[in-house]
Amino acid sequence: MPSTIRLVGLLVALACTMSCSVATEGASRSVLDLIFANHVDELAWAIGWRSLLGGLLGLGLGLGLVFGAHRANGFRWNWEHANWLRGLTGVVCVLAFAGAGAAFGFWQGTVRGVETVVVEGPVGSEVLPIVGQAGSTMLAAIYVGNELTCEQERQLDADQQAQLNGRLDGYAAGEWQMEVELLRARLADVQSCVLTLATAAARQQVAARYPELDGTIGDEVIPWLLGQLGERVGAEQVADNPYAKPILAMLASLDTAAARDADPRMLSHRELSEHVLTVSVMPLVMLPVEQFATSQKRVCVIAPLALLLVAIGLFQLAHALHQRGQIVESSVGPGR
Repeated sequence: MPSTIRLVGLLVALACTMSCSVATEGASRSVLDLIFANHVDELAWAIGWRSLLGGLLGLGLGLGLVFGAHRANGFRWNWEHANWLRGLTGVVCVLAFAGAGAAFGFWQGTVRGVETVVVEGPVGSEVLPIVGQAGSTMLAAIYVGNELTCEQERQLDADQQAQLNGRLDGYAAGEWQMEVELLRARLADVQSCVLTLATAAARQQVAARYPELDGTIGDEVIPWLLGQLGERVGAEQVADNPYAKPILAMLASLDTAAARDADPRMLSHRELSEHVLTVSVMPLVMLPVEQFATSQKRVCVIAPLALLLVAIGLFQLAHALHQRGQIVESSVGPGR
């Protein structure tokens, strides 16, 4: 039994890994690969009972629809050998609904299992919160960087760099907070040099605070998230990319994050880190699995219904042709 569970989990890992092969979203795929490699048993349990439940529900639905179609004369055909063909067709349709229901439960379980592991597992509790902090630090660096540079498209000097690092350290320590409306204004009018400055500063800050991340999955996920942020911040038009939506949703709801504490006008590092994590990072990690699972579940709904409709249509056609042949024979009559 344990080997069967592990085999099921490995099949899930293979299917979902194949679905997450977009090169530009490699960090998200790496997180999923890590989850699939280390949490096979948890995933298999989440998938197993949902597949069983889905199969039973599909079986019941298939029986109901097939018997309903039979009572409505959907499988009528006055051919003398049609009974065995009706029975075989009914069995195939019922099994198709049962299999589709099990497959629907399989993919639903995959999504819920991965979501649980992401939220409760080591990646979700140890790595991804630091990714959220990196995003918060980058936005704070944009907030501060607008005050220090880019008027002449020049680099920071040593004093300005020290001032920036000091301000970011103070923000992380809770010594000051950002004004939400001022942050919005600076994000809307950000210059490319500030984005470059903020990305580098955020990576340096996180590396200094969390040296244990060196050589882990965080080394890949943090630059990826900062790159995603850099592409969306200040952009007037964004390409139709599902990976943009969580970032844009996070930027559009900064006031919601600020409202978690006493002053809704001010945004702390803790508030912003949690906001980036829940609204952007988690959805971005889950997005490849959800997209692939949704497409598969759509097939699970359409395929058995299409099979039943085609079967009914073929029986109706065969019945009509058979009736037409009988009418022709009776009109011609014997001996003519």
